[in-house]
Order: sequence, then structure tokens, then C-alpha cells
Amino acid sequence: MRSRTSRFFRPVATAAALLLLVAMMVGCGDSSSPETSATTAQAPSTTAQAPSTTSTAPAEETTTTEGSSITRAEDLSDTIVLPDGWTMEDALTPADVETVVGKTGLKYWTEPDSSASSGKPAGSFYDGTDMETKILFKVIAKGGQAEYERLTGFVENAEEVAADLWDKLIVGDATLVTYALNRTLVLRGDVCMVIEWRPEHYSEFDRLDLGCRLADMLIAKLYKAK
Repeated sequence: MRSRTSRFFRPVATAAALLLLVAMMVGCGDSSSPETSATTAQAPSTTAQAPSTTSTAPAEETTTTEGSSITRAEDLSDTIVLPDGWTMEDALTPADVETVVGKTGLKYWTEPDSSASSGKPAGSFYDGTDMETKILFKVIAKGGQAEYERLTGFVENAEEVAADLWDKLIVGDATLVTYALNRTLVLRGDVCMVIEWRPEHYSEFDRLDLGCRLADMLIAKLYKAK
């Protein structure tokens, strides 16, 4: 009787052992879950995004303004086309200045320090009654580069504008005067141009815009289209 029972339990025990072994193998296969693998795969992508934050930082802005002009540099002569001894009245008319400032009835005034014979003509345009409204134009046609460098020392809060019409242009506040005065200095080749006005009489204009527009007009008249 004991022998028959032993023979019966041997196959059962063997089957149970096989089932236990399979169960253990399946359990070991589940130890590496898909969720763990996905989390690990995402890590490199997070690290790779870090450099992009630095690369998109905005570049520093330049302080030099790019000017726009109605006059094309390629249409102008390289030198002043007016004959020797020309006066500012030969170069500009009241109508020319009126077109820029939007006012009528302007009159011409020859400045006391004007010296057309030595290449330093100077003249102003005013409203006909009040000389404080004048816009002064002066040209140094000889030795202009040295004069430009000298005069920049008497300009405060200067703003520079780059354009093809000139080599250099700044607009700022004139010093060594007892009243507010805006001054534009222009250098083209060896010619220096000075334009001045009292801002309270042209308060509707931005000084930089007015200075560039007046310089544009003066250059077009001096170097005339070919």
C-alpha cells in the first residue's frame, strides 16, 4: 500500500515542480517593466534641450542708426558742382527749406561770418520777422575733415546716423551757447557741413529726423544729380 501511494505522488510532485519553475521564470521576465524603460529613454532629450536656451539669447543692439534718404548717392557728383566763390544763396532757396519744415514765407539771411571767397559760405532762413526762428547752414569746403573733428568737441548728447550720402553725420546739442541749440555736423569727403536751429521753434520735429532731412536736402543741392 505504501509503495502504490509513492508511485502516485511522484508524477504529481514532478508536475508541481515544473509549474513552479515556469512561474518563477515568468516572474523574472516581468521585473523589467515598459514604464521603467520609457522613463530612462526620455532623460537624454531633456538634457539635449539645455543648450538651446543659451543659443537664443538676443544680440546686443548697436547705437548707430541707419538713415533713409530720398536722394540716391549714385546720382550725385563726388565733388561740389557749384563754381568757386559760391554763396549759400546760390545753393539753397527759401522754397527748398520750406519743403522740409512745412512752413512758408521764409527769408534768406547772409551770416556775418560767411566767407564764400575762402570756401566757407554761411546763410540762414527765418520766418521773416524773428531771427530766433532761423535755420543756419554753413559749409567748410576746404579742410572740412579737420573742422568736423574740431566741432564734434562742442556737441553733447550726440547721435550718429549712417547713410550712403555722407561719411559721417551726428546730431546733438551745441555747447558754449546761452540757449538751447540743436546742431547737425556732416562730413562728406573733405567737406564739412553745419546745420543749426533752436528746437523750441521746431518742436514738432524729432531732432534726428530734422537734421537728416536738412542734410539730405543740402547735399542734393551741393552735389546735384548727374
